[in-house]
Parts: sequence; structure tokens; C-alpha cells
Amino acid sequence: SDVCSSDLFPSHDRLQPIVLKIVDKNGFGDYTSGIAPTTLLPESMNDLVAEVKETIEHELEHVEQQNFEDMEFEREDDIEDDEEYNFKYLTSNVEIPAYVRGLIKRSKTKKISLENAMDEWFNENKKKFKNPKKEWKKVKEIWLDYANEMRKKERVKKFK
Repeated sequence: SDVCSSDLFPSHDRLQPIVLKIVDKNGFGDYTSGIAPTTLLPESMNDLVAEVKETIEHELEHVEQQNFEDMEFEREDDIEDDEEYNFKYLTSNVEIPAYVRGLIKRSKTKKISLENAMDEWFNENKKKFKNPKKEWKKVKEIWLDYANEMRKKERVKKFK
């Protein structure tokens, strides 16, 4: 079951203040009431939870590729020396299913569309692209085509 943000962040008036102990160089001192939190960060927690779930789904896809015959892929190992390595890696027959599966999990966790989840991922990883505008458009198109193909085959549950 999913963790609800209200489980992690009780109502603001119930939050306990951060208590500090002020000490001198010898370690002697008193406790003070410290700093009372004034804001909550549920969006940051939601982003963290979504990223962890995305990563787990991505890696589960690789485990399944290695252990189930109907999901087996042959790795394209000659791409690392290529100057277009990132593009070829992201569009390899091993990584497409893993990224799509992880990003579907992100989209469901954050209750956003798959395209928005992909765009978030791109904004987080833009520096890895040699030519971001050109390459991302093609990577995203390939990933969305794969997601739609898998949805038609009912290997991926419905997504926004």
C-alpha cells in the first residue's frame, strides 16, 4: 500500500519543535526550545517516494529480462565507445522497457501523465545529452511508442 502524505506529515499544529542543546567548548550547556517548523515539505517527500519507486521498477525490469525467457533481450554492448552513447543507451532494447516501466510508476505515484513524468526525468537528466532538444524528442517518442505498444498487449496497465 502507498504511504499517504498525511501519515508522514501530521497536521502542522501537531509538529514538535526541533530542540537544540547549546554547549560551550567543553560540552556543557542547556537545552533550548529551539526552532519550531513553519512549513511542511510534502512535495519533496512525494518526489522522493516517486523516484525510489521509479528506480525499483526500472531495476525489476532488468531482473525480469535476465530471468524470464519472454522478456529476454540481447544487450548491445558496442555502444559505449560511441559519441552518441547516451542516446543509444536510452534507446537500446534493454533500457527502453526499464525506463518506461519506471516512469509509469513515477507517473502513477505523482498522479501525473506519463508524458509529464518523462519530461520531469528529462529536466533532471538534461546534462547527459549531447544535443538535448534533438535527442530528447526522439527518445521520448520511442519511449511513448513502446508504452503504447505494451499497453495494447496488456503488459502495461492503463496510464494517463
